[in-house]
Amino acid sequence: MENQSEYEIQILDGIEYRCVKSYDHNYVTHCKERWRDMNILTMFLKEFKAYSEDYYRQAITLGLIQVNYKKVTLDYILRNGDTITHTATRSEPPVFNRPIKIIHDSPNLLIVYKPASMPVHPSGAYYKNSMLYILQHEMGYKELHLIHRLDRVTSGIIVLTKNSRTAASLTGLFEKSSIKKYYLARVKGRFPTDSMEINEKILCVDHKNGVYKVDPSGKDSCTIVKHMFYDEETDESVVECRLITGRTHQIRVHLSYIGHPISNDICYGGQCSNPPIVPDAYYKLRFGDQVVKLEKTSQLEIFLCSYRYILTKNLDFSSPQPSWAQKT
Repeated sequence: MENQSEYEIQILDGIEYRCVKSYDHNYVTHCKERWRDMNILTMFLKEFKAYSEDYYRQAITLGLIQVNYKKVTLDYILRNGDTITHTATRSEPPVFNRPIKIIHDSPNLLIVYKPASMPVHPSGAYYKNSMLYILQHEMGYKELHLIHRLDRVTSGIIVLTKNSRTAASLTGLFEKSSIKKYYLARVKGRFPTDSMEINEKILCVDHKNGVYKVDPSGKDSCTIVKHMFYDEETDESVVECRLITGRTHQIRVHLSYIGHPISNDICYGGQCSNPPIVPDAYYKLRFGDQVVKLEKTSQLEIFLCSYRYILTKNLDFSSPQPSWAQKT
């Protein structure tokens, strides 16, 4: 099933990367209600954050972004019924060349282990380097329903279903917080207690860049943290985190808030000692003779892994622990 003609493996600084070859892509969407009466440039900057304002200005001016299959000006006002198209020769940010591992495969259910660096589904600058694309187009799983998500930089268990009935049933369990979700994280410093419950509300403070913080006006959030072991040589601890709620970046924000951020999570107080070394060629969009540089990925992986999901009494799934979570 694997179509390796779409990508190539590159070894950069001793690390294997999956690098998608440039390809022509035509994105088609229709004017949503919230876009009505907005000019087209403002809409792209607000809704499609993968690329810069300079890129969108050039794409609209050159006619790579069109409305109703016609070239428009930067101040075109979107209306109900408009069809918006976006055509370009895409390059995608590379991801680690690590396999998606199948943990469980049954007629209704698919449980996989997603490696860090790839997004769960196509989004922003990622399409063929997403987990869902690889499962459907390279591993032969055609009809899949995604039940939940993980951050691109996080590794671990993902639950998918093969039909809408099972999807509805599991979605209900997730919404009721009936599913038990356990993560492993490696944090800075010696964790102070054997166990701690963190009940702090979380608020999104930057929608464009996806940044969150603890704030009294945020959403109720609860994480139970259990100390596993302390590594004196690195002054880091490995902890197990059980999510009671499921807010975006919840574990990352809560651990940072108590003064023990994930050790290499640069968004929330950690330090990335080995930033990715990837050629600039993979961070460009090309249309004709025009080339637009894209923002480079600053981090591909953090020490956070969803390693156990208990769906029901008889559906208890675990993944191998990553090397950074193992005591040496």
